[in-house]
Amino acid sequence: MQRGAGAKFMPNALVFPGGVATPSDEKLGPPTKIAALRELFEETGLIIDHLESAATSTELMELQEKRKMIRRTSNWYACPTPPVDRLIEWNTWLTPSSYKQRYMTSFFLVQTDGWLFGEPEVRMCEKEMSHYLWADPKECLRKASTGEV
Repeated sequence: MQRGAGAKFMPNALVFPGGVATPSDEKLGPPTKIAALRELFEETGLIIDHLESAATSTELMELQEKRKMIRRTSNWYACPTPPVDRLIEWNTWLTPSSYKQRYMTSFFLVQTDGWLFGEPEVRMCEKEMSHYLWADPKECLRKASTGEV
């Protein structure tokens, strides 16, 4: 995803969906994993289930209302048993010292056999992001090393 030009932190940067863990995240399980699932759903409309599949809020009507509620309250109770076991912790990075605001950021992977209804339609949170793309990680690294992104 690409942050908007007016973002306070890292405008125009390519980023993964994510955000800060909240007190309500801590009530449901490991806060960083709960926050990762919640932010993925808030920012993209994508939801990971307990099986090896996933869906988007545009495909499942009942999820659209849950997504709205989560955005209003930052409360992941819309999913009573979040599938934290599906998230594989990949790495943790600290924002470079050249930034005034610094965050310790955990990155997670999830393995899926596919999407329930073909490639998912991302419903990007336009308040925070300006664009999104599906990309190969190696290609992103190559483009970053040449200054293309």
